[in-house]
Amino acid sequence: MPSGFDDDFTDYVSTNQPSRRPVRPVTATRLGDLLLEAEESHRWIVDGLLIAGGVSLLGAKPKAGKTTLTRDLARTVATGTPFLGRNTVKSPVLLLSFEEKRSEIRRHFSAMNCTGEEPIFVSTDPVGRNAA
Repeated sequence: MPSGFDDDFTDYVSTNQPSRRPVRPVTATRLGDLLLEAEESHRWIVDGLLIAGGVSLLGAKPKAGKTTLTRDLARTVATGTPFLGRNTVKSPVLLLSFEEKRSEIRRHFSAMNCTGEEPIFVSTDPVGRNAA
């Protein structure tokens, strides 16, 4: 084991503890009550497709076009232009890309005629590398 490893590891662990946020209890609603609730209204970033403040996941087989679709979605939302015939609300975009090289991302957005003025923010950090 490298010299000083134990001290470095102890220092790392002592400064990188998980947060001590309070745990909220799980709540449940009786189905009968849930069925009586009023319909929620949503603010859409992409009409009928992408809800503001929500989390969305795109999945498909390898090489099906997920990356291209996601980057085009980022570009259209950042510029407020239609996406697949649906209106968008112009918004900043955070694109998390954990498996690609920055040069590939740069090349692809350049090929899509992006200028860099679009409010798109890209992170290529591996999960947890810069987590506090």
